[in-house]
Amino acid sequence: MISLIISLALFQRQFQPSVRTTPTTVPKPILAVVYTIGWFDGNVYALQANVGSELWHAPIASAHGDEEAALVDGTLFFGSDNHNMYAVSTTTHSVLWSFKTDGILNSSPSIVNNVAYVGSWDGYMYALNAQNGSQKWRYQTGGQIHSSPVIVDGLAIFGSTDGNVYALHTNDGSLGWIYPTGGPVTASPVVVNGSVYIGSGDHNVYALSVSNGTKLWSFKTEKEIYLVQLGANPFRV
Repeated sequence: MISLIISLALFQRQFQPSVRTTPTTVPKPILAVVYTIGWFDGNVYALQANVGSELWHAPIASAHGDEEAALVDGTLFFGSDNHNMYAVSTTTHSVLWSFKTDGILNSSPSIVNNVAYVGSWDGYMYALNAQNGSQKWRYQTGGQIHSSPVIVDGLAIFGSTDGNVYALHTNDGSLGWIYPTGGPVTASPVVVNGSVYIGSGDHNVYALSVSNGTKLWSFKTEKEIYLVQLGANPFRV
């Protein structure tokens, strides 16, 4: 199993940092590069997208990941089953820094305003300096974090297996609001027009207010919710 991301570095266009940096559509490329994180071989590979030839690879000792990486300003950010968060330069092909947690990291990191936000199975949401990996803050939930955070309006929004949806202030990690569901939230949220859409293990899809976490509506299904799609753009949740 691999994680794929299309490089933006070689495209003639500037993108603002966002929750996810994989484009669904891209401008005319000079060259497209696919970065893959090997499942068990402990390498990050850069492949030429049109022919699949290897451009370079970087060994990451005993690291393997199964979630989408983030590519921002020539740096590839991803978590690993060895409990580490990594930042790898796509220019020098070297590890810039790593940060150790006490659990598996299988949520996708979000990089916004030079801060990397990532959740761990140790129950903490971490905010790290994207330049050097130093910890800015961390917040402990009551369960594992599989959910990838969305950063919007100064809040980091995500779910935990303790059944709650959390919104933390990005400046200091303090709690903005919390919404309890009836099951584990391994889902990642989608935010559109001031509303948070997220699925839960209680079989419900929830729409919550970004500003205060108030429930706008919920819809009951027969099974756990793992995917929300808005319009033509699918999002993993």
